[in-house]
Amino acid sequence: MRCPACDTTNDDGAAICVACGAPLTPYAATVVTDSDPARTAAKLAELEERPPLTSVVAVADLAAAVVAIITVIRAFAATPELSADATNYMGRTFGGLRAALTAGVMLPMGLGLVMMAWGAATQKAWAWSIHLAAFGLIALVAVVTLRANPILSVVELGIVGAAAWQWLQPRVRRWYGHE
Repeated sequence: MRCPACDTTNDDGAAICVACGAPLTPYAATVVTDSDPARTAAKLAELEERPPLTSVVAVADLAAAVVAIITVIRAFAATPELSADATNYMGRTFGGLRAALTAGVMLPMGLGLVMMAWGAATQKAWAWSIHLAAFGLIALVAVVTLRANPILSVVELGIVGAAAWQWLQPRVRRWYGHE
């Protein structure tokens, strides 16, 4: 890997240039260097180690995308067949419309979830912000549905609260370049 600042050749995967100290990766710019090279190396090593929550969030995004796709498939499968005498044409029409509307909502949502998983796995700064907003939205939905299903809402709030707390930790924030 060549340094963009001084054109020195560095080892692949290096975070900072060996010659001039310029950052070679997005997270290397967040490391504050000091006079002790061992401490600087320890900070860089911490940033190179992926926080476990990032993988969990990426897998959860992919699982939600699969659920969205399955929902679309089930909506089309539930569309009633036209009877031999064609007396259920309205049911067939509205069933097909329902399936098409479901696909129109769920397929873009699934694609967005795949993009969020990719962003979380590849250390994109925008993915950190979008996931934080998603945690807030999920918590809001859990609070709104608290009276209808209190047990599920409390479990949701606990899981989302724990995930959001971990997401806000300095190590995760630094991993995504926030801080």
